Parts: sequence; structure tokens; C-alpha cells
Amino acid sequence: MTSIRIDGVDLDVTHYAAMHEQRISWTLQALKGLRVKSVVEVGSHPWVMTGALTDEPEIDLLATISVEETILWPDDIDPTVVVHEIATQRGE
Repeated sequence: MTSIRIDGVDLDVTHYAAMHEQRISWTLQALKGLRVKSVVEVGSHPWVMTGALTDEPEIDLLATISVEETILWPDDIDPTVVVHEIATQRGE
């Protein structure tokens, strides 16, 4: 099982991680190849790419930005800041 702990809750992301393993690997290799040191991630649920970036010692993840799921999309979505605590399987 692949899991990520968000705010003290373990999330099983096994299926998502397996489905996107190649895309995540390619992205990390591309960032390393470009010698990227810091990134702001845009859109990453259910936390699999966030976890991969967090575990990468060569990359500083400054923030992750995404639109939360809503039932009715208003014309304007006001920005909010939500701080989450994340723990990856590698302990980061």
C-alpha cells in the first residue's frame, strides 16, 4: 500500500500512484535535468506528486496550489490559504 499522511490521517493512494507513476517519474527527471532548485506545484490531488516532490532532496517545494472540489462552481473562486501537515512514506 502506498500512503501519505495528511493532517494526521493516512490516505491510501496506491491506485493513483500506480496509475501516474510514469508521469511523476518523468516530471522529477525533467526538473532535475533542468537543475530546478525550487518549485511551486499547481494542482495535485490526491497528494501523490506533492509527496514525490517533498521526498526529492534536490528540490525545494515552496507551495502547492489547487482548486478544491466544489459542487457548484461560482464565477469567481476566492483564494484561501490552508496549511496542511504532510508525512510521506519516506518520512519527509
